[in-house]
Amino acid sequence: MANYNYKPFELGVVKMSKAMAIWTSPKNSTFKHGEVMNRLQHHRAGVWGDVAADVALQNDEATNTGNEILSVYHLGEVEYWIKTAAGHLSTMVMFPTDL
Repeated sequence: MANYNYKPFELGVVKMSKAMAIWTSPKNSTFKHGEVMNRLQHHRAGVWGDVAADVALQNDEATNTGNEILSVYHLGEVEYWIKTAAGHLSTMVMFPTDL
């Protein structure tokens, strides 16, 4: 793998899994909604959250090559993912179980 540095990228169309949309609904929890919106900005800025070092390097490379980008975040005991698809035309916020 070549050594790439992070390069700003677009999120494309941002979507949420149904379970994530319910969990973050402002009606249910303004805090959770705000947290996920904040993490979307972190993802876009290259702050990949709780990923392994090799995944972080792959993400940095993907910002240059257009490959898939994965960030992993936690809110308390709950893990959720933000995944930008190859081509960077869309980004999905989801739980690992939503695959």
